[in-house]
Amino acid sequence: MMLAGFERPTSGRILLEGRDVADQPAHKRDIGVVFQNYALFPHMTAAQNIAFPLKVRRLSRAEVEARVEYALTMVRLDQMGSSRPGQMSGGQQQRIALARALVFNPSLIVMDEPLGALDKNLREEMQYEIKALHRQLGVTIVYVTHDQSEALTMSDRIAVFQKGRIIQLDSPRTIYDRPGNLFVACFLGENNQLAGKVVEKSSVGLGKVKLASGDIVRCQFPQAHNPGADVVLLVRPEDVLIGDLAVACDYRTTGTVREMIYHGQHFQVSIELADGEAIVALCRPGASASLAAGTAIAIGWQADHAVALVREP
Repeated sequence: MMLAGFERPTSGRILLEGRDVADQPAHKRDIGVVFQNYALFPHMTAAQNIAFPLKVRRLSRAEVEARVEYALTMVRLDQMGSSRPGQMSGGQQQRIALARALVFNPSLIVMDEPLGALDKNLREEMQYEIKALHRQLGVTIVYVTHDQSEALTMSDRIAVFQKGRIIQLDSPRTIYDRPGNLFVACFLGENNQLAGKVVEKSSVGLGKVKLASGDIVRCQFPQAHNPGADVVLLVRPEDVLIGDLAVACDYRTTGTVREMIYHGQHFQVSIELADGEAIVALCRPGASASLAAGTAIAIGWQADHAVALVREP
């Protein structure tokens, strides 16, 4: 809301290409906005909706027509210019909203959960279309979403907010593989969480944690910890290897299969460890033929795939 110019910040600056736009009205910021509910004018055609920001800027009729035609072609709706929003599908309306935000060549585009109202298949299709347009145009896009998968799919960089503050700003892979704290780790993706204590003072890098079972586990330490500090050891389900694959792991133990849930591309296997802790692993359907509830199985993971983070109050 502050980027788009609808709210004024109580302090600080909003810099766009080096200039502070915090005190400028929305229409003077050179920012295109795509809303979740499309916000198209229902009484206007698609072409008229796209032309609106150009007419506000008092461009010539010839230039308006040329830009609208190009924008419609860009979002693959060049045959829909005379249609009204009520005659379009949700995906088509979203394309028109996107074209309206792009048509005046803004310095920045803000997308506020733009695909939230679409069904799963159409949402995924639109994700790839937006990425293709981004590559084609090169304009910076600030994309707001609560969908974890969408954030990882769409982004060059992800900013994770907690209580109004950015708590980590990194590439999608770094955010996912090396979360800076427990909130970030739990917000993006699934995690197995095992309570433990730091065995020895460690710097950033590999360290050792003693689990409740008594096992000593080598793992990644994003922050320095003192001996005895309470931590949570996090391991992604896709990084937990089972059966013969566990033999070569840095950490190995055994457990008992409690439940298997079929997800199409993989099975989600719930395993109970000797100390009563539960852990989840993912395995391909072909690798699960010998698994059944009550089966004892070897499990393990590599030290690089386990992360120790401070337990937050």
